[in-house]
Amino acid sequence: TVSSTKIRQALSSGRIQRANAYLDHFYFIKTTLTHGNEVMKHIHFPSYRLRIEDVTKLVPPIGVYAVSIQYENELLKGMLNVRAGTDSLIPRVDVHLFSEPESLNHKLVNVCFHKRIRDELDFSSPDAMQKQLENDRQVIEDLIY
Repeated sequence: TVSSTKIRQALSSGRIQRANAYLDHFYFIKTTLTHGNEVMKHIHFPSYRLRIEDVTKLVPPIGVYAVSIQYENELLKGMLNVRAGTDSLIPRVDVHLFSEPESLNHKLVNVCFHKRIRDELDFSSPDAMQKQLENDRQVIEDLIY
């Protein structure tokens, strides 16, 4: 048996795979998806924002993660970005899905975390961001999950 403190420490430090091993399942956040970041849509990476209203909810640290979304009988791969929230303690969390059979706007889903990919980066232009996101997507697509 692993203590909840060890699990929280692993999640808080971004060691997702270790936390998942401790839990013996994927760490997930049950949440409703809403419209995401408009900038992402313009660079061909449309996203949803995770509605996280509870300041005590354990969200992994700022960075990019490989995730899957469980919705009904679907399991959809994606990449998720955690960044500092504006005016609050709650981070802003957006997810881009690699495929989407239907709109998941205002749908209740489980967001399963698989692996931390990288830290948050500052970009000099939308083109630089798009290029990095394409690289991130390739890294995540190559993962087995």
